[in-house]
Amino acid sequence: MITAADLRFCRSVDEASRLFTRLGWPAAPRRIDPGQWRSIEGAAIDGVDAWHLMRHAGVDLYAFEARDERSRASVTPFLRGLSRWNRVLEPSALYFPPSRDSMSLYGCRGTRRLDVALDTPSADAVDRIASLELRGASASVDGRSLFTRALDREATGRRFFERFRRAL
Repeated sequence: MITAADLRFCRSVDEASRLFTRLGWPAAPRRIDPGQWRSIEGAAIDGVDAWHLMRHAGVDLYAFEARDERSRASVTPFLRGLSRWNRVLEPSALYFPPSRDSMSLYGCRGTRRLDVALDTPSADAVDRIASLELRGASASVDGRSLFTRALDREATGRRFFERFRRAL
């Protein structure tokens, strides 16, 4: 189970790799050159140190440590460009701003994002990151649906109220 303390220490790609490994994902960061994606329309991203964190269960997860704040604006076009290029995998990304005081998880081709304040992670953020856990899931789990569910705030709220109603 992931706690707020686990998220407080998640301020780099290496720590994010350990977090996803605890969640049951086979995370193994491999440094990449973001310039190599320039040939894919819209997939260029500058001002970051980039890693490919994992490819598993239909999810292709990248991680970016920003050198300047302007790079945040290019994460969504990067994911959309990759999704046009590869329709089999769901490209997702972790983004760490230069201050390393927060972490953003992008998914669903960049249309959804979960922002986590690492100094004081909210219970909602902890719950949504914890919902990505693969341990105990069936062998045929679709990672794309896990990421979509974790990033869909409305569905998360709906599930909470459904569980609350059943508990009454």
